[in-house]
Amino acid sequence: MRSIRMAAAALVILLMISLTGCYSATYSFNFKTEQDTSNEEGAWIIDGEGVAGINDYGYYTNGLWMTTPYVFKGDFKITANFWLGVTAEDSGYVEISLTDVPPAPGGVNDWLSIEMLNLATEDEKLHIEDGHLSDIAIPFDGREEIPGLNRGHWNEMTLTKKGNDIKLKVNDRTVESFEVINCASEYLAVSFLSGCDIVDDPSNPKTGFILRDVKVEYTQGNAELII
Repeated sequence: MRSIRMAAAALVILLMISLTGCYSATYSFNFKTEQDTSNEEGAWIIDGEGVAGINDYGYYTNGLWMTTPYVFKGDFKITANFWLGVTAEDSGYVEISLTDVPPAPGGVNDWLSIEMLNLATEDEKLHIEDGHLSDIAIPFDGREEIPGLNRGHWNEMTLTKKGNDIKLKVNDRTVESFEVINCASEYLAVSFLSGCDIVDDPSNPKTGFILRDVKVEYTQGNAELII
């Protein structure tokens, strides 16, 4: 009887772990509350050619790469909250990437890029690239409409990496799940890129993209500060 109870208790613990995940550490940054792109945990890498600036809601960016201060390995989960203001007349795009080094200003050797393109138009689509040097796979290219995406409001996007499996969700709707084939870097930088046909005033934009906060859940010891 004792062994049965112990086995049952172990089963409950395993079930709880499977439901809650195995993450033991978290990196998070809130642009709205920090009113900056850095704090005591490190500075975001902002690079490229574009327009950006802090406002009351977060960090507005149009055409600039935004990369977390850390690279991560193993299993992890990214959660990002952002505002999107696009229409058929003022379209735009949003990209989340995992790369061996920050994408700007130089090139990368390993990358996984998920792009939401031509937003709010009849040509809206999802495009995914999985690359290592000259080897490029395209797990997905095309969709009439990104499931769950609010094109004129706030969104929550999650990207979960478990082994070689990737799952992307927007507002609790699964957008795509696929297996990584080519991207081989042990540590991966997390980056965001967005753009809109209209370059707006960063302090009070009516169109475009505002990143409010980002959280990365991972296993303790599996993150390194980008130098």
